[in-house]
Amino acid sequence: MEIKTFTCKKHGDFKARAIVCLGMEISPTCPLCQKELDDAEAREIAEREEYDKNGRISVWAERANIPKLYRRREQMIPNGNQVEALNYAFDRNLIIVGSVGTGKTMVASHLGMKAIEQHKTVRYLYASDIATRVKDTWGSKVISEREVIDDLIACDLLILDEIGRCEYNEWIFKVLDGRYMEQRPTIFTGNIDVKELPKILGDAIASRLRTNVKVITFGETDQRKARVA
Repeated sequence: MEIKTFTCKKHGDFKARAIVCLGMEISPTCPLCQKELDDAEAREIAEREEYDKNGRISVWAERANIPKLYRRREQMIPNGNQVEALNYAFDRNLIIVGSVGTGKTMVASHLGMKAIEQHKTVRYLYASDIATRVKDTWGSKVISEREVIDDLIACDLLILDEIGRCEYNEWIFKVLDGRYMEQRPTIFTGNIDVKELPKILGDAIASRLRTNVKVITFGETDQRKARVA
């Protein structure tokens, strides 16, 4: 086929093979125009995928019960040991301890969002709410105590905030023992001394945690107070 020169109203002359169909010559598409069309289509596909992704993440974050205040990871500027915690790879249990206002909940929430972005199922709750969720099933015909416990065992990542505010009970044992047996990681946060874990979570769970856990301390500086001062 003959190489000819054609003219695009937008981009000027270009060379291409002439196309003949049923005895008629058809002008080929300008390669620069075609590139613009391809680029526009690629952008549309990327934007649609991003929209779908953000929609999925939003739904999963709601189901996980992650605090809305900390769902946008790009708003966070980590410092100190927060950086180390955010590099957590979900390969073992994680205990984040520190005083009030040191960013424990914020980091745990951002790790929950990171897990969701990796298509992991997440559950976030105050440690004391395990007992509350179980008791709310009593007398219910919709959901059972066993289903609540199984859900907390089965999720890929469980985040238990403020463990220092809960009291040890059989449901905490069932959930954490079940996760230990299934080798699923749990993130704990609290204004505690790790030596208090046997009292808070029970001797058996504290012993299990010692086999596969990382402890990160955030210190004592109240960041919220520092920003106001």
